[in-house]
Amino acid sequence: MNIKKDILWRVILSIGLIVVFGIVIIASTVRVQVSEGDYWRALSDSLTTRTHEIPATRGSIFSEDGNLLATSIPKYKISIDFKVIHDYHRDSFQRYIPVLARRFSEKFNSHSREYYDRIIRTNYKKKSRYVVIERNATYIDLKDIKEWPVFSAGRFKGGLISEERTIRKNPYGGLLARTIGYVNENGVGAGLEATFQDQLAGANGEIVVRRISGGYKPVSDGLIAEPRDGLDIFTTINVEIQDIAHSALVNALERHQAEFGCVIVMEVKTGKIKALVNLSRLQNGQYAETFNYAIGRNIEPGSTMKLLSALALLNDKKIRPQDSVDINFGSYKFYDRLIEDSEKGTHKNLTFRQVFEKSSNVGVARTVHEAYKESPDDFIAYYRRIFEGNDLNLRLKGATKPIWINPTDSLWSRLSLVSTSIGYSVRLSPVNILSLYNAVANNGHLMRPLLVTGYGKMGAIQEEFDPQEVSSSICSQTTLDTLKSLLEGVVNDGTAKWVMRDLPFQVAGKTGTARVPKGRSGYYHDRYNASFVGYFPADEPQYSCYVLVNHPRIGGYYGSSVAAPVFREIAHQIYAQRIRVTVDSMDKIRDQFTLRGNTDDFKQIERHLQLDISYLSRNTKKFEWIELVKTGDTLNAFPLTTIKGTIPDAGGMGLRDALYILENLGYKVKFKGNGKVVEQSPEPGTSAHPGQTIYLNLK
Repeated sequence: MNIKKDILWRVILSIGLIVVFGIVIIASTVRVQVSEGDYWRALSDSLTTRTHEIPATRGSIFSEDGNLLATSIPKYKISIDFKVIHDYHRDSFQRYIPVLARRFSEKFNSHSREYYDRIIRTNYKKKSRYVVIERNATYIDLKDIKEWPVFSAGRFKGGLISEERTIRKNPYGGLLARTIGYVNENGVGAGLEATFQDQLAGANGEIVVRRISGGYKPVSDGLIAEPRDGLDIFTTINVEIQDIAHSALVNALERHQAEFGCVIVMEVKTGKIKALVNLSRLQNGQYAETFNYAIGRNIEPGSTMKLLSALALLNDKKIRPQDSVDINFGSYKFYDRLIEDSEKGTHKNLTFRQVFEKSSNVGVARTVHEAYKESPDDFIAYYRRIFEGNDLNLRLKGATKPIWINPTDSLWSRLSLVSTSIGYSVRLSPVNILSLYNAVANNGHLMRPLLVTGYGKMGAIQEEFDPQEVSSSICSQTTLDTLKSLLEGVVNDGTAKWVMRDLPFQVAGKTGTARVPKGRSGYYHDRYNASFVGYFPADEPQYSCYVLVNHPRIGGYYGSSVAAPVFREIAHQIYAQRIRVTVDSMDKIRDQFTLRGNTDDFKQIERHLQLDISYLSRNTKKFEWIELVKTGDTLNAFPLTTIKGTIPDAGGMGLRDALYILENLGYKVKFKGNGKVVEQSPEPGTSAHPGQTIYLNLK
């Protein structure tokens, strides 16, 4: 009996304890939910939510005519969640695998159908959650894939995962690559991208997202800050002129196997930079834009700075063009330094005009030395007048400052005046040198080089940069008139005479050939900077241009033989395309009736209009393209052939046929007007490389 009572009490005690514990648990639950609910819910949210950045769209960079030079485009990483596919499409997925493998192979062309088939089957079996299929899909690719079997079921049932990222795209490839520049992940960069980083970048937004199976989704009302897209940058670059300058320079660098080169084309009246080309030789022998020599590399300009020596001498009335100068047969010793001309032993005396035209080192050095040896600062003052304190910065990071030796400097020696007079002991960037010549062309008005005209968004300019005049007069009008005459003399009778002949317009400019320094140990005996700088047309200057070719290895090293031909080609094409556009210079248009086109098209015309075309050769009809020429009352057909590497004659063709032939040969085509081709540049028969642009005028 006592045993039964003992068992009963134990049962009652156990039940009591259970009840007590139950009450405690219930009370604790109530306490957590009521009094501590906010705390635990906040903790839960902190573990399942996070803040995501909403990237701002980076602004674009435009040329003067509205062409995109750099823009941001979306790219997508495409992945597959096979666990989701297994959960929702277990019964049907196997039969779609061959279809998906084939479509992936056709879409991306990076792997075979068998590769994709193996990847899909292997990871489906493993129920892999995150398998990358493609890292650089376009929006069109993604849109298409979303309509494929299985994937069309949507984000949470189809297993397709896409992650967007933005890449920077230059629609013109390597054209202007260094001027456009870049900004890396650390915020370090070059060119316009780095210079205008604050404007282009905009500001990222923020949004709260919650973790879900396979990723995150935005929380309702979770937007913290909307992204502010970057501003667009508007430049002065003309893509047509840039392409002309780029092609001309790369051809010269390849021909001479040079180390690097640069070209600047400037609009005379405004100082606007229309082209800025910088090309370096790579290890594989190809050329690409890797450094901005035009603004970031100071050089000893050599003979192109004889213009400043002439300006000082003429403006200070130290010499007249007709005055005689003793050049001592092209060799003269100043103190312990022998100065020589490239052409020695021919003349004892020359007029100062001839000294300049023939680029006599001895003649310029002796004239400057005699005029300023007692007051060298009067001569150096002209360098300060043109360059010092005059901000010629292009609003582009990496621009260098001009360097010369003042008479008060510790480095000044008795030879400094002599060497400075012929372009040594002074270091200037190409854009500095061009600014001087542009000022002469601009009737003494020194303009600040202008590359960026402003920035803004959707056509609304927030800040605009207008052309700025640094100095209204670099010298007297009499001096200017004489300098222009001297520069034309270089082209007509001097060092550039042979290369500028037969142009339909007058050029004014100066050749330059300078040894390349090797630090403090003198100069390389076999390395030169070949240059030419000038403007055109000389009677009404519209463009100035500077050409530099560094260390040409073959085909000469003088500015006249290496750089001047590049200037000629650029000037000729710009003149044909932008200055003399109304003149019909197509010699091939004969008797006002010459047509070129597809043979089958002409056969149809012949049949419908009942024309009598004389095919002078039985094989003519076998050619895809023919030339139809009216001679008297007869229509004669000639075979029209194309030679790879040589620009064909598109004169008389319609646009469709011209595009077909030229683009199939690998050329880019730009055109104006409508009707038949009446003018093309470069001219027919000119050697060209794939990718070069052919300009057509149609009327």
